[in-house]
Amino acid sequence: MPITVYAENDVATTHGIFHPAGGDAVNKALLVLIHGGGTNATYFDNTFHSIPAELNALGYNVLNVNRPGYGSNPVPNTDQPLRTCSPLYAKLFNDVYTSHHGGSGGVILIGHSLGAATSLIIAAEQGNSLPLLGVSALGIIPTRARPDISLFEGIFADDAVQKIPLPEVPTATDLKLFMGAPDFFDLADLPRLEGIFEGGLKNELKEWIQPDAYEWFTKDIAPAVNVPLQFMAGEVELQWDTLEAGRPLFDAAARLFTSVPSIETHLLEGGAHNFEFSRNADRLRQKRTAFIKRLSP
Repeated sequence: MPITVYAENDVATTHGIFHPAGGDAVNKALLVLIHGGGTNATYFDNTFHSIPAELNALGYNVLNVNRPGYGSNPVPNTDQPLRTCSPLYAKLFNDVYTSHHGGSGGVILIGHSLGAATSLIIAAEQGNSLPLLGVSALGIIPTRARPDISLFEGIFADDAVQKIPLPEVPTATDLKLFMGAPDFFDLADLPRLEGIFEGGLKNELKEWIQPDAYEWFTKDIAPAVNVPLQFMAGEVELQWDTLEAGRPLFDAAARLFTSVPSIETHLLEGGAHNFEFSRNADRLRQKRTAFIKRLSP
């Protein structure tokens, strides 16, 4: 049975749902799923797919995280949640690792979008306090220019509102960049997304798009990651809409990680930013599973 575990401090609260696999899973890595902005832990566990169940079936224990401000957690009391919450995540992961996983086998972080950024920040800042084996990061491409998507239009409006409401009708551009519609995602499935996505956390999004955050991430975070890295993005991403346009940006981002002992890069064809929902999601799962098995057979 899944177990919910909380961690909190004076800035934020986070929690994760621990999915035990049984058997000898305690001798393998604990896999930690970290969702991006504007969603919650159901990003990985819904009517389209259940990543925790798939990984349990492979013999791994899984922690599916609801980040601060999402999945019933209160909005964090800081203007810089990305920069201030890594000790809180480390507390949660260590608690689950020792109390529920058995305290051996190591930890692998699997992050998407701002969850991928979070996983890399944790690796850079908390790597010495976690038995970290590696990071699989999908869909996080630091760029100086802000992506031209409607999501960002509400960030600087009405400061009393802490989360950007989801649009009643997404634009065709947003549907293409986020979901890959109509080429890689069936628009008839849009109603099934209800509850998976929620309003984006304003303070977090505002923090990420500031020029100083780009400098901080590229100069302080990326070079400090020193564990094996799987770095991936979709054929369509928030910063590009074709493979040809995306390749130089993707390659430049991968080169930022100068201290990792190994890096494998994949620009995945047939999907967009939320690649897990693509018709070709198996391409992502196969790459991710191979990475996990390489680090923790």
